[in-house]
Amino acid sequence: MNSLNAQKLIEHEAKLKEQSGRARAMLGMLAKMAVERRASEAAELCDQYIAYVGKSVLDPSVKDRVIEEGRKHAFLAHRGKLDEYLEKAMEYAKQGDQIKKIGVLKMADNCLLATRRLTGDVEFLNEVQKRIDLVRETSAAGQSLHAKNQVERNDSAKAHKNEKRKYIRYATPPIYVRFGRNETPYKVTDYSLTGLQIDGIPPGLAEGDKIAIAVALDPKLETQNFTGTATVARVLLDKNAVGIAFPNSSDGPIMYFVRERKIDLNLAEISKN
Repeated sequence: MNSLNAQKLIEHEAKLKEQSGRARAMLGMLAKMAVERRASEAAELCDQYIAYVGKSVLDPSVKDRVIEEGRKHAFLAHRGKLDEYLEKAMEYAKQGDQIKKIGVLKMADNCLLATRRLTGDVEFLNEVQKRIDLVRETSAAGQSLHAKNQVERNDSAKAHKNEKRKYIRYATPPIYVRFGRNETPYKVTDYSLTGLQIDGIPPGLAEGDKIAIAVALDPKLETQNFTGTATVARVLLDKNAVGIAFPNSSDGPIMYFVRERKIDLNLAEISKN
């Protein structure tokens, strides 16, 4: 009897190891899809992931946690895709191309419908719906009175006045930057996969400059950090701020910290600036 029980335990542990490994691999794929905004693929894989974990021999308390983590990655993919659709639709609206605008808005509506399955954040869902309605009422001739009022009321809608913004910007976790040989750390006010906005203007910087930077999650830059080069995209004298950009988002500091698991963008606060 003891021999039989021991054999069953060995088989259970082997199955648990195999299923845990596959679940981690699927979760890694979902995380990659989230960064790349592959919403429809993430939704399909998330359904498969939830079904697989649900039928696995993982402990019930572990199942709940890892299923929620999978949903968060799928949600991030949809959140990024919605932002992409709405910026594209707004661009078509201002160009007067109603056919393309309507087509993209239809995709945004479908993406929002899928997003409702991934989050119970009613405030977020309502905010996205307001953004869709705003774009729907915008044309090349200008915005409707209702749309203009929406702009005044909505921080999110205001962000669309900056048509160059193609990536979600985050306000947390806090990030700090050191420029060149300058020992002074500067706090980042918000950031995206392709750039950072710095609180303060380091002396001697001008738009177009290429400069060495070090980026970290602590003000003393004592922990593991990113080092590389960036371009000074803009110097904002009125805000006492500097915007810096990276030539390739995959080689930038944010993706570096995402890969190193120092940052979970699912938990990051979206900037309202």
